[in-house]
Amino acid sequence: MSRWVFVIDCSDKRNEYMYSMLIKRSCIVTKLSQYNVFGAEDKHIFLFAPATRLTQETAKVIPNNSIVFCANCLTCIKEFLQEEREVEVIDYFDDEPLAVRNAILTAEGALGAVIAKTDKALGGLSVLVLGGGRVGKATAKILQSNGSNVSIATRRNDEYALASLFASQVYRFSEIDHILHDFDVVINTVPVRILGRERLAMLKKNCFVLELSSQPGGVDITEAELLGINIQVYLGIPGKIAPKTAAELLLDSVLSRI
Repeated sequence: MSRWVFVIDCSDKRNEYMYSMLIKRSCIVTKLSQYNVFGAEDKHIFLFAPATRLTQETAKVIPNNSIVFCANCLTCIKEFLQEEREVEVIDYFDDEPLAVRNAILTAEGALGAVIAKTDKALGGLSVLVLGGGRVGKATAKILQSNGSNVSIATRRNDEYALASLFASQVYRFSEIDHILHDFDVVINTVPVRILGRERLAMLKKNCFVLELSSQPGGVDITEAELLGINIQVYLGIPGKIAPKTAAELLLDSVLSRI
């Protein structure tokens, strides 16, 4: 009878915790390395770190009929694994409960960054959140709950109405040019370029800009730095501020899906 073997990419703290948690559950676990030898008689479950981008080289060492958990897998890699190796590729964050809980952890990290990088109390801040998705809503909610005056700007019709439950004002991206100067903090959660040089120049001098979105991001970082804007790019927050909790959430999702 085949046995299940977990193969863990321990390139971040979340996956290191998952490795330890699986050991405690008496699972068969090994760390991914260049020295791995995968027995043909075993079934393998690969857990890649959420920030790890699978390469063709890595994909070629994954044995047939495995299960791969990862995030943002390139289409060409996914097709190779599915079609050439009959490997099931699962995106961690296609699991809605996990994605929501992860968004809450991201919002907590954003709150900490705002406290650290601004010179006003939360109750005195005017904040614009760009994007009304999970992270945008969670970030708006936590700041609003702590007394900040929060607005959300979104490009999507399905987000527009719901955003009003999490913020004092809701705008469309096309409407923000005349209000950008009003905010002490602007937080981007959308991976689409929104703040280029022209809009960045509209911000008040001491505005803090927080970029939460992965590449290509919504903020022109180079232009922001040239303009002397107080900016922080803060990615992979759950793995940085609460890796153990993030690992528990990831592992619960993985085990429920297999």
